[in-house]
Order: sequence, then C-alpha cells, then structure tokens
Amino acid sequence: MTNDLGVLVRNANPVPTVDHLSAVEFNAALAAIETSLTGHAKQRRVLSFFQRFRTRPTVVFVTALAAVVLAVAVPLFLFGTSEGNVVEPVTTTMAPVTTTAAPTTTTTAVTTTEVVTTTTVAIVPPVVAPTITWTRVPHQPAFDNAGIGEYSTSLIEYGSGLVGIGHVWNGRKFDRLHPAVFVSADGLSWDRIDDPWSTDDEFTFLSDVAVAPDATLVAVGGNLSDAAVWVSPDGLGWSRIVSDALGGPDAQNISGVVAGGPGLVAVGDDGSNAAVWVSPDGFGWSKVEDTDLLAGEAQSVAMFDVTAGGPGLVAVGRAVFGDADAEPAAWVSADGFDWSRLPSETFAAESGYYGFEKVTRHPASGRLIGFAAQTWTSVDGYDWAITADGEQFGAPPPGAEVAWSGDVGVAAGVDRAISLWASGDAGVTWTEVDTDQPVFEGYNPQVRAVVERGGQFIVAGEAGDYLNEVGAIWIGTLEE
Repeated sequence: MTNDLGVLVRNANPVPTVDHLSAVEFNAALAAIETSLTGHAKQRRVLSFFQRFRTRPTVVFVTALAAVVLAVAVPLFLFGTSEGNVVEPVTTTMAPVTTTAAPTTTTTAVTTTEVVTTTTVAIVPPVVAPTITWTRVPHQPAFDNAGIGEYSTSLIEYGSGLVGIGHVWNGRKFDRLHPAVFVSADGLSWDRIDDPWSTDDEFTFLSDVAVAPDATLVAVGGNLSDAAVWVSPDGLGWSRIVSDALGGPDAQNISGVVAGGPGLVAVGDDGSNAAVWVSPDGFGWSKVEDTDLLAGEAQSVAMFDVTAGGPGLVAVGRAVFGDADAEPAAWVSADGFDWSRLPSETFAAESGYYGFEKVTRHPASGRLIGFAAQTWTSVDGYDWAITADGEQFGAPPPGAEVAWSGDVGVAAGVDRAISLWASGDAGVTWTEVDTDQPVFEGYNPQVRAVVERGGQFIVAGEAGDYLNEVGAIWIGTLEE
C-alpha cells in the first residue's frame, strides 16, 4: 500500500462533478495542503476534517445557514436598543424557524411590563380610623325618666352653651311621652325645661331645633294634626307660634329646620305630600306651594331633614311606590321657594327598606352624606353615589346625626341598639366604635344626637333599665 498522500486522497475521494472546484483547482489546493502538513500530525487531522466536509454538501449548507443566523442574532443581542430586550436570548432558539419572530417577542415583553406597573399603582392604602377616648357624664336628675332623642335627635351649640331637644315620660317608660328641652353650659351639668310643650289631651313632639339669623332659638315639631313651632331667646323660656300656615285639612308635621333661604326653612309632610315652610325670623311662617312637593307617581312622599348645601338647600326623605317599601328621595332648591325633586332613578341602586332620615354636610368640602340602607354621597346635591353598603348596618343607620372636627366625624345613629361610628376621612369611610366598653353599659343603650364642641364630641342618648328611662351623656375626646 502506498504512503503517498496525494494518491490516497485521489483514490478515496475523486472530485465530484457537481462540486464548484475544478480538478485543476483541487490539485493545486491539495499540493499546498500536502506541503504544509508534512511532519505535522495535528495539521493532518485538520485536513481530514475539511476533506470530510467536501464529501457532504448538505452538512456544508446547514453549517453555513447556522453561521448566518449567528451573524445576525449576536449583534442584535449585544447592541439592541428596545426596552425589555432582556428576554432576547430566548429568541435564538426560534431562529431556524424565522428571524422575523424577534420583533413580536420584544413587543410582548413591553406590554407585560406595562400591565404590572398599572396594577401596582392601583393599590390604595387602608384608612386608619381616628382614636377617640370615651367617658360618661355622671347621672343627674334632669335625665330621670327622660332623654334627648326618641322622636327627635337634635343637639346644637347655642352661644357658649348647648341645647338639646328630647322627651320626658310621666311615670313609667311605657306611659305617654311629652317634649322636653335640655340646656347645659359645659356638657357636664344639665337642666330640663318641661313646659309649655303640650297639654294632657294633646300628643306633641319636638323634632329639630335651629338658630335664626337674629339668634332666636326655633324648635319645630307637631301634634299629628298640625305642624308646630316654638321660639326662645335663651333656651329657658319658650313660646308657641300660632299660624294658619301650620295647619290644614290633612295632618301636617315638621321634621327638620335649618337656617337658609329667606331666614329659616322647615320641611316635613302634609298628608301624602312633602311640605316646606319658610320664615324670616321664626315668628311669621308661610307654606310653599310647588308641584315637585306633591307625591306625583308615588303613593306618598315626605321630607325628613334639610341642610344648606348643593345649589343652596338639599332636603331628603322617602318615597313609597305602591306596595313597595320606602325608597330614598331628595329635593334641591336655591332659595327655599322653588324645589326640584330628583328622579327616582337617582337612587335605583338602593337595596334596603329605608329612605333618608338625616343628611349631613362636611363643612370644609361641602360634601353631602345621606344614610339609608347604603351610605350615599353627593358634591352638588344632584348626582349621588353609594360609598358604603349598610347591610343593616355596616355603616351609620338612616337616622344618624353627624358632628365634625376637621375631617373627623362622629355619627350617632338611631337604631334598636347603640350605633356609634367614626370617620377620619371626611365621611368617605366609617368604622364602628367599640361599644362593649364599660362606659356604654346599661339596658339597651342608644345614642341619638351628637355635637362637636372644642375638639370634643358630646353624644346624647339613654342607657336605663327595662322600666325606667334614664338619659345619658357621653364625651369623646379625639387623640392626636
């Protein structure tokens, strides 16, 4: 067997006719390889490697294609400028399929990043409820068989003192109740004014109290037949106002009164319709005639409370349609004379069985809050939205009164049991006060009115025993 490299190569691997090298070119190249590999075993192995490549055109094609892909992919990987190209190494496994897949992968990476960022921004921190320390004022004779509340819920500041309206029982708790007014200079010591509210043959109630522009105290209510108004210069001596405007063929009652319009605006009901009375000073009254106060398509409508807000005044109450339960209702007015009732669809999301009994206005923002089966809010009196679901009640109940100290509010409910709530964000969210504390002990304790005075919340209600009515006063001190 010959050891001549040229002869061996030629015998083992003749030049294919389809090769791109001619025989002459191949002989010249082989001669050069033979010369360079003489005496070098390692170089001969390299030569053998390249010779095997020549005999396999398919391998050569695949190898060349892979080189092209690497030549394109590596610069893109090293010098690409698109955001999110951290995922580009994964695309190299896709290269044998098509090099156009890389832009699609880059777009997907950017979209995923944007979604994650949006979700993170949407997280809202929880609201921290205000810290309020509660104490109970020692019992005093003014609250024997009496309390602030029941058919009324108001407690207001007047001058340097406080005035509250409520009731007194003549005898045991289940006897007839009569109106009473309670006055205090400091919230700690209280006196009760029993006369001249009613006679033995008349059932009379007080429902609200306000201060007229000339500082006259004005209390309102009724006797289940006619509306009633009393006035006082100091909270101690009271006189009842006699006016034809407060009577009529149906039963009239006044439920709420506020300073506004021509001086004072009182709201209530007249038979199956809502009713509004106005006065410049609390002494002379006239009844407003407006078709939007009529029941209209409803079986009956009534106003229960009114406050300054929205276009000037906002009144709230309820409407009854057929055999359905009561639904919230609201009216707005710029001057107390012309009223517009909001469409019933405004409160279509209401799922409970109550209308509004009270409305409050946050002093700084002007935001209106009404409590029904849900908590409703409005910035203008026209558009209302649910901010909390009461679920009977996961929020203050329909008859809750609210007092404010900045953005901190305390709501004293009218409920079957004590219902006391606090808000630290101007009434956006509410947290129930822990009433399992010893300070709230008593038979069926209830809270019915609240007022803010000097950074303290004074809450009035009752906490007696089964047979005896015992009024109670609690004071909540806001901690910094």
